[in-house]
Amino acid sequence: MLIFFLLPIFAATSCQLKHFIQEFQCKAKTVKGGAIAIVHKGKIVYKKTFGAQGDTEKPITSHTLFPLGSSSKAITSMTIGYLAQKNTINLREKFTLPWLKHKVSLIDILGHTAGIESPFWGNLEIEAGQSRQQILKLLSKQKLSIPGKSYAYTNVLFSLVEEVLEIKGTNFPQALQNFRTCLGTDEIQVIPIDACREIAYPHMKENGQTKTLPFPPYYPKVVMTAAGIFASLDGMIKFLQLICGYRSDVLSKTMLAQMYKPRKKNKDITKWVNKGIEFPCDLNQIESWYGLGWRVLRSKTNPEKDMIYHPGYIAGINTFVGVIPSEDIGIVIMMNEASKTALPLQEGLNFWGLFLKQDNKINR
Repeated sequence: MLIFFLLPIFAATSCQLKHFIQEFQCKAKTVKGGAIAIVHKGKIVYKKTFGAQGDTEKPITSHTLFPLGSSSKAITSMTIGYLAQKNTINLREKFTLPWLKHKVSLIDILGHTAGIESPFWGNLEIEAGQSRQQILKLLSKQKLSIPGKSYAYTNVLFSLVEEVLEIKGTNFPQALQNFRTCLGTDEIQVIPIDACREIAYPHMKENGQTKTLPFPPYYPKVVMTAAGIFASLDGMIKFLQLICGYRSDVLSKTMLAQMYKPRKKNKDITKWVNKGIEFPCDLNQIESWYGLGWRVLRSKTNPEKDMIYHPGYIAGINTFVGVIPSEDIGIVIMMNEASKTALPLQEGLNFWGLFLKQDNKINR
């Protein structure tokens, strides 16, 4: 367990942040294990690991790899941004892919506007063990439309990033390796993962008992870029410093802003409310958008306090990564036990709520 706690730099919000961390620590006792870090002005403010990796009760450390689920999209977004900044790839270039009716750009793919009229998640097929080629064949049979018009969040379409990179003469594992090397970490990984690496295995509660689940077998193989990346807390801290704008040698603030820019408004958060997720202010006062590999929340009463974020879920795993650019602060939460209310997502939203304030009072 590691803890760094430097509250004075938060001035008006220090008490609220301290209360947030105390509440989080209490809630974290109910799950198998996890990790959390908060970075402010590029520096670690809070860092902690807790619980066990699996049945052996080996403790989670800051080097333990967690499956990220859909938080993988945030990593993919920054990897593509890195390539675009190096002029290796053009985000607006149009590509012909055999499973789609029209040419698409990386902006279309990363923004979930690649041209499908009804959502085709592909998750059931992925979890049933179908191959990538089988699922892409199913994609080609969906009702397709002109890219850029309609938003449809889907792991399968997002993962077409992989085919675009192949067309450009590379592949995602190689692109990710170059990106993380520049970032200064080897703790953001895709399969195959070295046997010596520590992994936080997923867990679920059944009849009051916590059950260890196997290594996630399908998402990392079938939709790697959408939901198949692994990362440790230390790796994600490097990532937080990047997304907060403190690694201009890797990504400029101009490129970050391009990836964060709200592009398509959506109603995804209403689904989360139906699953028990609570928001820090009236839902009618919140706009939900999607950028390029990132979700965006905007409060109509505090429009300068956008939360740029992405949650992730795979059976037995919950994750959250987010940044509030106006506050120069980012947070990552990873847990290896799925909770009914997706605890990392809920806590990420609670964290956003700390900064939706007027006259230094927190809207709860």
